Amino acid sequence: MADRLNELGFALDRAELDQRAKQGKPLGRPHLATAVLSHPHNATRLATEHIHGADELFPAYLVPGSPAYVARERPTVQQAIKAIHDAHGLAVWAHPFWDLDSTDETMQAIDTFAAHGLDGVECFYITHSEHQTRQLHTAATQRGLLTTGSADFHGPDHARFNAFRAFETHGLHPNLGGIGNVRTE
Repeated sequence: MADRLNELGFALDRAELDQRAKQGKPLGRPHLATAVLSHPHNATRLATEHIHGADELFPAYLVPGSPAYVARERPTVQQAIKAIHDAHGLAVWAHPFWDLDSTDETMQAIDTFAAHGLDGVECFYITHSEHQTRQLHTAATQRGLLTTGSADFHGPDHARFNAFRAFETHGLHPNLGGIGNVRTE
């Protein structure tokens, strides 16, 4: 996206970008916006385009469909599972009904992902209904997959994801396999 911004005629103050890269820190659109907005070469153009800050720069240049936006490269499910396994981890599909609405589509995805080596499904999740939780638990159990849960804690001030263990098990029991021996208290 930085290269695309350059092609569009923007100069970028790359000092912070280079420093973050050297430190192994992530680089995102907010950092690109700062690099464009802080470079004096861009001042006249930005004023002409009525861009006075990131709130105007993002929709004009840094969101999907805009001239400088470049979509992230994402691994396939199979590639992601392999990478997790190569790192000696367990691949668990987080909150399936957050990603998909259709039960049939979700069950088909579980089958597909299991064929690629999926280890578990996050059955217990704060936004899953009891019906969804039971469907996921049954499907995962029938396929020999782990059944995990999460409240997806985002901090105490978050409107929905603000507490640990804030999900219902509806009388079902998680199957955490070997990771179930880890103390959680």
